Amino acid sequence: AKPPTARVTTTPERERDLSWSPDGKTLLFSSAANGNDDLYTAVPSSEETPWPEAFNFQLTPITATPAEEYAATFSPDGDRIAFIRGRGQLVVQPKDGGAETVLLDHWAAPDYAWSPDGAWIAYSTPNVHYNSEVWIVASAGGERYNVSRHPDDDFAPRWSPDGRRLVWTAKR
Repeated sequence: AKPPTARVTTTPERERDLSWSPDGKTLLFSSAANGNDDLYTAVPSSEETPWPEAFNFQLTPITATPAEEYAATFSPDGDRIAFIRGRGQLVVQPKDGGAETVLLDHWAAPDYAWSPDGAWIAYSTPNVHYNSEVWIVASAGGERYNVSRHPDDDFAPRWSPDGRRLVWTAKR
C-alpha cells in the first residue's frame, strides 16, 4: 500500500501553520529551526514523485528575521504570501521573498483572509477597548476601511467564493 503520509522535516523544533499553494505543489509553513519562527516552503526533491511517496524534500527559507513570522497563506494566484510578523504586523510579499508591503502594524495579531481575486485582504483586530473590528485593505497596500463599524466584537472575516460578499462573526 502507498504511504498515506510523508515526513517533510526532521528538526526537533516546532513547525506549524501549514498552508498549501493553490496548485497543491508547495507547502508553506513556519519553523523554529533557527531559534524563532521563520517561513519556509517545501516541495518534493523530485517533481515526478507525489507528496505521499516522497522521502526527500527541498526546503527553502522565505524569511530570516529576529521577529517571529507565522500564520502565512498563499494568495489565490499563488504569487504572493501574507503572514503575521511579531505581535501584529500583517505583511505581504512575493512567494519567493523580496520586497515586503506592511499592511498593518498593530499590537495584536489580526485574523485575515485573502479575497478570491487576491486584490484585497480582510482582517479583524481589537481596538484599545478590546472591541474587534473588521477592515479591508488593498493587498498592494493603501488606505484601510472599517467595514463593520459596530460597538461590539466583529471578527473572523471570510470572503464568498465569488468575492462579492464579506461575512464575519459578530456579537450583536
